[in-house]
Amino acid sequence: LETNLLLQVNAMQPRNVFLTLVTLCGLVGIASIYPKSQSSAQVDVKKAPAQQICQIWQENTLSKRDAMKERPLAEIAGYLAMVGQYDQALDLVDRMKYCPFKDLALGGVISGLAKGGQIDHALQLANTYTFRYSEEKAVALGSIAKKLVRTGQYDQALELVSTIKNDFHRVRELDGMAYSLAQAGQFDQALQVANTINLYGMQASTLGRIAATLAEAGKYEQALKIANTIANTDEAKSYKHEAIINIADKLASSGQIDRALQLANTIQRGYHKADALGRIAGTLAKAGQFDRALQLVKTIQIDAAKPIALGRFAESLTEAKQLEQVWQMAKTIKVGSMEQQPMLSRIAISFASSGQIDRALQVASTIKHDDGKALALHSIVSSMAKARQYDRAKEVTSTIKDDNLKATAFVYIAASLAETGKVAEAVQVVSSIQYGPSRPDRWFSETAMELAEAKQYNPALQMANAIGDESEKAWTLADLAKRLVEAGQTELASQAIAPALKIVQAN
Repeated sequence: LETNLLLQVNAMQPRNVFLTLVTLCGLVGIASIYPKSQSSAQVDVKKAPAQQICQIWQENTLSKRDAMKERPLAEIAGYLAMVGQYDQALDLVDRMKYCPFKDLALGGVISGLAKGGQIDHALQLANTYTFRYSEEKAVALGSIAKKLVRTGQYDQALELVSTIKNDFHRVRELDGMAYSLAQAGQFDQALQVANTINLYGMQASTLGRIAATLAEAGKYEQALKIANTIANTDEAKSYKHEAIINIADKLASSGQIDRALQLANTIQRGYHKADALGRIAGTLAKAGQFDRALQLVKTIQIDAAKPIALGRFAESLTEAKQLEQVWQMAKTIKVGSMEQQPMLSRIAISFASSGQIDRALQVASTIKHDDGKALALHSIVSSMAKARQYDRAKEVTSTIKDDNLKATAFVYIAASLAETGKVAEAVQVVSSIQYGPSRPDRWFSETAMELAEAKQYNPALQMANAIGDESEKAWTLADLAKRLVEAGQTELASQAIAPALKIVQAN
């Protein structure tokens, strides 16, 4: 065996981790869990992976407990592929018995191969392995197609996606492909892909996203031309209006207020028109034309549409005085209307975002519907946590009636505490969450991911290591390791993957 496996892992007992990985995979010659260089990554991938021999939960053959032990293996296989250890990842996949996780792991390896530029190997693996679940194969083929698009092999990508048999999965990958092309500025090709979509109104959604991307690039006339090609059918009309709203919004942001208003006034549906006017009003307010913005909202003739515009308007405001004026106007809206509740929620959230916590809570207290109030309080807690008002945030969280939103509000508090170095207190907060099948363990994982998104990698690793359930802990650490590799944090990635490997080897 090559002896340098994990010797670069600081303070992680490299010899023990080395033995763990060797025992886990039964491999010879693994060089390192660090990403390989571009040249060394060009290894020979197995020519014929083990065929689909797997099980679902069955009494006396594969218990639910045994199946869940394989959950982290899927993430570890993806990590190994990400760092260039393709053969080792495949050996690990071959040992898996539970079909969903085996498929997921294979998809991760194929994606890793594609990202590493080994398109032929990725295709070979995708075509020789029999996926039990069509969605995982579609995702795997989609990852190869995305790499082909990025390397300019557009026709090959389109041909590959067209081989996906499940209509919904194929359309989903085509939508992603069209959007990627649009973002890369290849609008003609994006439209060509969009025109191959004909399922459940998804072509309208794809065309709308292309139009929005064109508007973002300042190509307003082209964007409008595409938006106008969207059919006026019941299933597509909303996408058409949303595309026009986005274009009007971007026109207003570029200073073309009159053109934006002209476009907004072409919208027939009152609610969509109110949405557009609310966004334009927000742009006016940001430019210092608050009075004109307020007057614009007042021009809306449909009473039920005004709350939509006011809600959108409030989202763009940061000055407490302006928000106060919007709030006073909002109080004139007829109590009990369907649109009033989300408007109040948006205004409460806007007050919280601008640092006006007391006002935010006051507005939230006027919300009658439990769902709207829970959503507003959830967002207010996030603002409180960012402001380091932890005790108050905990108190408000305890009043949230939606269990999932209550749990994620506690996650916001814990993540903020960990970010400021108060890891022990963060652990205490998460430990108090008693919602969900795995209760605190799931929320420790959520907190770690929240911190990783904020690039707070060290506290993220600490929260992951606080997870009690071994399977959940290994899965979270492996997932975190993948995120760390993507962020270029290879040393921390090795510190995350090492305990995950020990856990799965012990099991």
